[in-house]
Amino acid sequence: MTETGNMKRSLNLPTAMNEGQIRLLIVDAFILLGEQLGQHYHSKLAPILGSSWVYELSKQRNVPPFNMIDPDWVLKEPLRNSTSPTRLALPKGQGFYNQINLLAKARNAYFHNQGSGSVDTALQVIQLLLDFTLVIPLSVCSNEYAAVLRRIKKLQNGETFIGGEEGLQRIQLLEQQVAELEELASHNKRDIQEKQLILDGALDDVAIQDERLRELREKVGDKEQAVAVARQEQVKAEDRVKALQRDYDNKVAELAAKEALERQYKEILAAVVKSETVQSMLKSPAKKLDSAISSIKPGSIWVGEKGTRRLTLSVNFRELYDTKSGALLRDTYGVAATELAHQWLEIKPQGGRVFIDEDGTATAYRGEDLIYLGKVIFPFD
Repeated sequence: MTETGNMKRSLNLPTAMNEGQIRLLIVDAFILLGEQLGQHYHSKLAPILGSSWVYELSKQRNVPPFNMIDPDWVLKEPLRNSTSPTRLALPKGQGFYNQINLLAKARNAYFHNQGSGSVDTALQVIQLLLDFTLVIPLSVCSNEYAAVLRRIKKLQNGETFIGGEEGLQRIQLLEQQVAELEELASHNKRDIQEKQLILDGALDDVAIQDERLRELREKVGDKEQAVAVARQEQVKAEDRVKALQRDYDNKVAELAAKEALERQYKEILAAVVKSETVQSMLKSPAKKLDSAISSIKPGSIWVGEKGTRRLTLSVNFRELYDTKSGALLRDTYGVAATELAHQWLEIKPQGGRVFIDEDGTATAYRGEDLIYLGKVIFPFD
């Protein structure tokens, strides 16, 4: 189970009748459903099917690994697969599966920028989520959804609240998580390659032991001590392969889960970009900068080492953040930091982690490759 799946967090309640806040609220409400329902599935099924049951299920179907806390998967898996083990953890009855169907459609609408940002629609979706989670039950979700309904009612009655920046912080946190997952995936892939080499060597050893045992049996039969010793060596080699195979499979499953989570968060952030959620929440249009891309081969493969200073390149805010402190670089370096973010987004439109070395060289991952972004145009402390 991932750390995200185990989190018990609160939703960012809206502070105004603002379309951006409403859209982000509903998307985040579905993320919370995925986290908590995925955790519910795992707590019920892991004791029966083992801790890797999700990965094994995807292998049985010969499809890419599932993400146990993806709100799309937690809803559609039991809805579309009558033999799915997830049904063992859910209530029975056509009425309950009608609820899942409605929620799956609502989730699709908001994650593909088709859902309404109106308060009336928000009330309908959150009420659906509340009714659904009360039946299972998922108390963390139910409490949060009930709090959302109370807050919206208060807003409708004219009450005012502070803290609108929390929704923007939630988007920033998602971007940080995507950057961390992207970086971690690159490290895990190298680790898997190393484990694959070790496993291949162990498999070769098994083949050698098999051949040795076969040759001995041809010479002396099954009665000689040499055959017995060879058989023991063969068993040791096979046991080592089994242990290495388990280690390799666990690492592959771990990577698959993190990549699935990364894809989910990227999908969320893409929807936020398309819906102009940030601009709506800031109540100001996005600024367009005429930024000239550096002429020193931006986007090319970087063969050197990556720097140790880490920044986060935000797609939604089109800014740079210090990864360690979370500080907005524009606050320290002014418009130069914003202009640099715009330049780098031309090279890496999906944003993510940026590495700065002592010489000011900026690099970032594109898939498994480290690419050159350019030089920073302001000094770091």
